[in-house]
Amino acid sequence: MNPDNASLTVPTANVFVDPNTKSALTHEVTVSYGANINRGKGYAEVAYVHRKVGSLIEDFITRADGTTNVVAFGIDAGLLSNRVYRNTDLASRVYDGMVFQSRYQLSNRWTINGQYTLELRNEGNYEGEGTNTPGSTSRIGDYPEAFPEARFYPTGCLNNFERSRIRAWSIYNFRMGGMGDLSVSGLWRYDSPQVYSIRVLNVPPAAAQRAILRAAGYPDLPQNSNVYYDGRNTQEFAGYGMVDANISYNIPVAGSVRPWIKFDIYNLLNNDKLITWNTTYRQDPSTPFDALGFRTGVIQGPQFGQATGQSNFPAPFGGATGGRTFRLAVGVRF
Repeated sequence: MNPDNASLTVPTANVFVDPNTKSALTHEVTVSYGANINRGKGYAEVAYVHRKVGSLIEDFITRADGTTNVVAFGIDAGLLSNRVYRNTDLASRVYDGMVFQSRYQLSNRWTINGQYTLELRNEGNYEGEGTNTPGSTSRIGDYPEAFPEARFYPTGCLNNFERSRIRAWSIYNFRMGGMGDLSVSGLWRYDSPQVYSIRVLNVPPAAAQRAILRAAGYPDLPQNSNVYYDGRNTQEFAGYGMVDANISYNIPVAGSVRPWIKFDIYNLLNNDKLITWNTTYRQDPSTPFDALGFRTGVIQGPQFGQATGQSNFPAPFGGATGGRTFRLAVGVRF
């Protein structure tokens, strides 16, 4: 192997790591204020959180990073562009949010609680690693002559953006002396819409892009890419709310031994609203080409707006799918 840039270490084939690469930098500031209510019967607190991540690790494929003649298993793969991993501020993530929470004791048996998270900003041009894809990178820094930011890694709301998230719950305790303790509680949870992008997935390099890269002197071509048409995550799915309920009972038997039973009902009202859906777009063949060789318009795919699985509906709890769900647990405390 004869990389053009010999100062880089060479762990494998034409993949290199800049020796100055270090962990990404995270800057976070949190400010909060809380106060008691009505002589300690309750409290309220508000917090502001700012978080910015910079110096992220990305791969770069540029003419300045050189090429390598790759030979693997006795097969000459030819001249390939070097892929170099290094820190960069071209990739960015920034978050600003507020958290409001409160609790109030209506009586010695009855309490109400609430929490509201408001995301003011959760944006960037870098989503980070995906599920089961550790170390995955983006189009940032790859073949920059033919892959501009606006079409391939625009700045906007990140995939996990959620403007509002509310949790409000109340617990009432029935103290029954020697007959044990019974409690009844209810939880209302609301999640505002998630977001998605108008983009076409897995698009091969267009003829105009290939011409640009050949003229720039690249010996190879990139793999398929996702092409954005209206920025990052400019569209919304649907928000939803759900109600959960719980009944818990325990009874003293001997000393500290207390058998207990817990009955939960998730999604009590059986909310089966469609909250996410198929978002497949295709290039519109009736629209003209842009300078990169892509159509300037898109059309929705044949299944756009339809459910593709249970995950498109509200989940009763994390890791589960389906509508109204019952769960019973029993045990003994010592």
